[in-house]
Amino acid sequence: MRERWQRCTPRQREALTWLALAAPVLVLLWPLWLAGRAPMPDYLPFFAPWSHLGRATTAWNPLWYDALGQYWPWRCLLTDGLRSGALPLWNPYQFDGYSFVANGQSALFYPLNWLCFGLFGVVNGFRLTAMGHLWLAGVGTYRLLRELGASRRAAVVSGVCFELSGFLVLWLPLPTLLSSAAWLPWACALLERSRRRRDGRWAVLAGAAVGLSALAGHPQVFYYVGLAAGLVAVVRVPARYWVGFGLVAGLLASAALLPVLEMAPRGHRPLVKSPAGYQGFLGRSIGSDRLVTIAQPRFYGDPMHGTTNPARAVKAAVIAARAGAYWGLDHQDAIAPGDFAEFSLFCGLVPLLLALVAWRRRGPARLYGGLALLGLALALGLPLNRLLYFHFPGWAAGAGPCRLALWWCFGIAVSAGLGVDALPQSRPRGVWLAAAGLLAAHALAWVLAGPTLTKLAPLADVTQLGRLLGLLGVTAWLAAGTLVITRRPAWLPVLVAAELLAFGLGAVPTCPASRLDRTQVTAWLTRLGGIGPSDRVAVADSPRQWSFYFDPQGMMLPPNLATVAGVHDAGGYDSLMLADTKDRLSRLAGRQPITPLTNGNMLLLGNLRSLPEGTSRGLPNSPPGQPRTLGAIRVDRPNRMTVELPAGRHVVYDTSYPGWRLYGPDARPLAWHGALGRPREFVLTQPGLARFVFQPTTVRLGLFLALLGLAIVVGVGSSRTPLPHGQTP
Repeated sequence: MRERWQRCTPRQREALTWLALAAPVLVLLWPLWLAGRAPMPDYLPFFAPWSHLGRATTAWNPLWYDALGQYWPWRCLLTDGLRSGALPLWNPYQFDGYSFVANGQSALFYPLNWLCFGLFGVVNGFRLTAMGHLWLAGVGTYRLLRELGASRRAAVVSGVCFELSGFLVLWLPLPTLLSSAAWLPWACALLERSRRRRDGRWAVLAGAAVGLSALAGHPQVFYYVGLAAGLVAVVRVPARYWVGFGLVAGLLASAALLPVLEMAPRGHRPLVKSPAGYQGFLGRSIGSDRLVTIAQPRFYGDPMHGTTNPARAVKAAVIAARAGAYWGLDHQDAIAPGDFAEFSLFCGLVPLLLALVAWRRRGPARLYGGLALLGLALALGLPLNRLLYFHFPGWAAGAGPCRLALWWCFGIAVSAGLGVDALPQSRPRGVWLAAAGLLAAHALAWVLAGPTLTKLAPLADVTQLGRLLGLLGVTAWLAAGTLVITRRPAWLPVLVAAELLAFGLGAVPTCPASRLDRTQVTAWLTRLGGIGPSDRVAVADSPRQWSFYFDPQGMMLPPNLATVAGVHDAGGYDSLMLADTKDRLSRLAGRQPITPLTNGNMLLLGNLRSLPEGTSRGLPNSPPGQPRTLGAIRVDRPNRMTVELPAGRHVVYDTSYPGWRLYGPDARPLAWHGALGRPREFVLTQPGLARFVFQPTTVRLGLFLALLGLAIVVGVGSSRTPLPHGQTP
């Protein structure tokens, strides 16, 4: 084997290494390609019309529900648009319609979504997105280490560490976080190549990687990717290359960000910087009691085994805790199984030990180690957040600082690889001392977790043995890892992969792909009420009975899931819901609350008491538990609605989001008068078809800027001569 490796050319060795980095991903996600499953929680049996499928096999988790309640219908809409040849800028299937392109997580302009979903369909698109972006993150980190001058073995350790880190693996059911984060190592690798070769072209390509992170669909993660890459650029890259890097990143990101920035002030939760808002922001920080999970990630249980509720029968909660169910508390002392991913800091004990070895030496390890520690400090909600929240642009727009765990996992992965190459200059005694230091730090983390353990004494007592066994496992693993580091460093890639796979295997929820049958929705609605795809429905639910933190009891067709069959729903689930839409439909519903108490982004309407403006017919006496229609909608294409009208004056009820344009029967634009979100008037001089077309200015401008950025990338990338010193594209 070694002789064959020696006979390979450098390019062949590189290609084989890239393929080798796919092996841990394939092992981790074997149910996707070997068992015919999809990276989606198995929650459909909770809801009609899927109740006949049997029991749900995935324990309820509100964070994972987003994969089913948001990403599945959104990717169905995207796939249908791609295959029809028209990107769906407007989503007519939620609320009274809203801008789909302004929902950053739609990722309409992300090229890899066009490839995965447009060519291979929805289910295979989810599979390819999950496997492909984990591999992309691993290869990018590997390339970064090679640009830093690390050996191939060290680079492989870093690549495996990042692609299997807790942040990426636990967020895998929500594809936009993974897709955006996967471009961070590529941006840093290209910046390091720009520095090493003294060639500004690579800095321009690094800007393109940051732009792709924005197009991938998660604005908050893109923001953190851009800040981290910007820090690397400032510290490591000559100033003459900064303009090209920042210009291309901003131009490519414009297509995704400009519509989001236009919609955000109109949303139902506008950003207002205030002391109360800052406290809510810190409510999504990682508590000091979670530091213990750096070494024992399942210290508080595992949401894959369920979530205990001590407010119910204590005996049942104790039994669930003994089975490994999750019972960690958030900042409001509520059990939140989604916090297992939100507060995850696990990236392996052996990588941590290698990182400590690397930090003792000067050089890039201290930069990336500093990025890791800065991310940890901010994720913990330390006071620096206050300065950034009130004075740094964009910081307050995030859901909370906990997702800065991305910096922690990435910085540890890079440092671990650099630590491998630092071993020959490190004494074994120093490595053993570092291991002892880690063990002492973990003991301190146990002390910090003490107050949380005392809040739920029955659960803490029944799981004490498991935590103590975990502590013994940490001690034994540190000892074994130290022995391998000091005596058999060639085995480090295998050791790191084994440790992270032991954590990741079984941590990703999956469901049989056959359950994602989109035709069942229309068949069910037709059977119940004679409702066709052109009708708008509101399913009768009881929003007061769903706390969202616990599994629903017999719910029918929750918000957004009508979208998978192209059926229009008056309700919806989106963090960028328009405030005007929420207020108007709330008044029509005639009751409060219309959202689960723990999730204000969801609109549950049930049977409305009256019809929205502009609708022509309905079924006001729908039997309890059955849907009702709210009026016909004729949509020719995703972004166009056509109406046959006589000549004369007409009044239509416009949405509160700008961008709709009106064209008369002669295809000429018509002027219409009135305010957004109010009745608007226009006049037809002749009878015929009036066409309403969604063409927002922000989309046009964003696409123009993105194409300009793409032209710069193509021009610079095709040039064979480095940019002269001081010249930018």
